[in-house]
Amino acid sequence: MSDRVDRHVVTRREMLRVATAASIGGFVGKAFAAPPKLYWPRGNDWESRTPKDAGIDAAGIEDAANYAAEHNSTGLVILRGGRIITEKYWKDWTQETAHPIFSSSKSITSALVGMAIEEGKLRSVHQTASDFVTAWKDAQKKSITLRHMLTMTSGIKNTPGSV
Repeated sequence: MSDRVDRHVVTRREMLRVATAASIGGFVGKAFAAPPKLYWPRGNDWESRTPKDAGIDAAGIEDAANYAAEHNSTGLVILRGGRIITEKYWKDWTQETAHPIFSSSKSITSALVGMAIEEGKLRSVHQTASDFVTAWKDAQKKSITLRHMLTMTSGIKNTPGSV
């Protein structure tokens, strides 16, 4: 395989970044500059940045927050490079309020699995979950794949203690 980088190939990570920006409805438009130095918080120690310091258009962030406030949202947190760019809450919600996200986590998890496959950390969605949960190697669950788990077709009942 050649070491040459094809500038016309778009990675899944880049597609996710663009799709995320687009899903905000264009509010951040030209908001994204070069990504900042890699960082991710540990525990509850989250760093914050101003939109300007993060290379994001502050007016676009404010438009997104106004839209969220006007459309029944209870909170909005925007991260860039693992740092909090804006964090706003409405309707008596705070950063301490637990909020069930239900199926939203499937989309996020699927995107992360795609990134892990792209980076060679996972072989494919056809890889068995028992490769990671050793207790499943000799159990009925040994043939459950990552795809089964991502699409909720594993046959595992969603009740406390069933997994």
